[in-house]
Amino acid sequence: PSIELKQTISKSVAGLITLKEYKSYFLEARYIATDIIPKYKIDIVTLDGYYFNTAYQKVIKKNANSILISVDDYQPFHYVSDVVINHAIGLNANQISREPYTKLFLGQKYFLVRKQLIQLLKEKKTISGIHSILICFGGADLNKNTLKALRAALNAYDFKMINLIIGSAFEHVSELEQITSQYSNIKVYNNVDTKAIVNLMRSCELAIVPASTIALESITAKLIILTGTTASNQKCIHNGIKTLKNVISIGSFNRITENLLKVQIKKIVNQFNKVVNFTAPIIYGDPVVDIYLSCYDKNSK
Repeated sequence: PSIELKQTISKSVAGLITLKEYKSYFLEARYIATDIIPKYKIDIVTLDGYYFNTAYQKVIKKNANSILISVDDYQPFHYVSDVVINHAIGLNANQISREPYTKLFLGQKYFLVRKQLIQLLKEKKTISGIHSILICFGGADLNKNTLKALRAALNAYDFKMINLIIGSAFEHVSELEQITSQYSNIKVYNNVDTKAIVNLMRSCELAIVPASTIALESITAKLIILTGTTASNQKCIHNGIKTLKNVISIGSFNRITENLLKVQIKKIVNQFNKVVNFTAPIIYGDPVVDIYLSCYDKNSK
């Protein structure tokens, strides 16, 4: 487990169970169902990952009496889980292959973002020009989109501040340092906590982020968002958020050239620097609380 995960768990009432490596996911699922679940008397099992496929779910369902929840952001396989949560905007229930008993919780009402970021929905944010920006492409960023976006932003406009968020798996630190050492208006954050992210989103007007959870978090913070895909599993989220008036899509970050990205950033800055007190849309009201406990009646199985 990552250091961040261990720190988060240590601050909560949760417990961490570290599984050994198995030769197959089938063996892992069977061990969880026949050993971990009964040993710890687990009532709800949540699967969040792309290898928790139909076969994996079936092993849990067959060998345990827990409520099974699958969290996904696209439609990769048939579900036998009791509940499926997919927070992509505009997703049609008919697109989800599932069992008749499977309950669906789809769309922006069920955004799975951190509680502190949900609180930003209650704060008023108006934008009069774009001065500070946030760039974040996840932990590893194998395609070096962080560097591409940074160079494009530097050549597009003289921003007051460019904030970069990277993770421990980021492999291009030396190349990044070569750029940042030449500028005083760039700040790099490595493995930041939620409080820092909230403060960054409060202080920025534009976010350059992929169509993943970070984009949904930027929506809750009411930022102007320049987005696109960096992986195929982001397609559903991308198709949904690009319909919002504060979201601009460039298609694929992996394919767009640095020059075209620069042109798009400059276009956004010019557009919103002419707007007085732009207010991003609030796309849903009060978030659903305790969905894991309230969304399914275990006795109705």
